Parts: sequence; structure tokens; C-alpha cells
Amino acid sequence: MAYILKNINDAVDGKFLVTKTFPKQAEAGTIVHIMDARKLKNGGYQLDYRVTSTGQNYLIEFKQLTDFYAWARPDTFIARNYNSFSKKDILHYVKVTSRTFQSFCLPLIVAAVVVVWVLAFVLMGTATSKILFGFLMSIVAAGVVIFIYVKQKSSVKMKMYQMIQSKLGIKFK
Repeated sequence: MAYILKNINDAVDGKFLVTKTFPKQAEAGTIVHIMDARKLKNGGYQLDYRVTSTGQNYLIEFKQLTDFYAWARPDTFIARNYNSFSKKDILHYVKVTSRTFQSFCLPLIVAAVVVVWVLAFVLMGTATSKILFGFLMSIVAAGVVIFIYVKQKSSVKMKMYQMIQSKLGIKFK
């Protein structure tokens, strides 16, 4: 969660990128404009919103603010350039930018370390070489996973900028 609202009314008149599809609501990858927000008696929240591309109005309820954070997030880059991208491009952008170290790197590092240590015990002869190989290759595997994570996060927005540039006929070197 990269942002926190102090009050649900802070979301009113904001444009948000839907990151999670709920039944009978706007699909993920859609820009919505929050028209009205109110706190319910049961402690939940109710939002009136409009899909900016179609003008269709919706009503959605959340039990808590964290449910709202899981559903949508503010994204001025996509909001400004929404018509320049396909739904597939936007969903890929959402997928990559929503990754965290815990959700992406940690599982891959654990799997890589397990594979490295299995290979160390199968391929190496002496106990010292097994431990040395396992330790060094674990560090290398973790470094590769972190490098991929950082590279994907930084390159996804650059690819989106390049899509905009190619449509405008601008080339940056």
C-alpha cells in the first residue's frame, strides 16, 4: 500500500486505477473518478464512482479502507495517458508495479536457494565444497532475483513512456 487516506472523503474527485476486479464493478485496469464517498453505520464505506472512458456510474461498498486500497490506487501517469495504452498494457503495468519484495522476491529466492543447496549436495564431493558452493550460489541466486525485480520495476514505466513517444512521433535517446 503506497498511499493512505486519512478520511474516505479525501478520495472524492480523485481518479483511481482499478487494480482488482469485483463482480458487477469496473474491471481491473480501468480509470475511475470517485464522485461521492460516505461512511456507513456498520463501519463500512460506500463509494459512487464513474468509469471515465464510458461515463457509466457504479456504487461499491467496502468493509474497511484497506479493502478500498486493494481495489484501486491513485495513478496520475495512467490517468493522463489512459487512451495511449491497451488494456493488456495497463494490466501488465499494474501487475509489475504492485509487486513487493515479499510477494515477488522472497518466494523466488527461497525456491532458488533450495535448488542451489540440493545441487550442492548432489554435485559436490566434500562437505567443505558443498557448503562453499551452496553459500556462494545462494548469494548469486538472491542477487539475480533482486536484480530482475528492480529491473522490471524500472523498465515497465519506461516501456510505457516509449509507447506514448512512438504515438507522438517523439524520440528520446
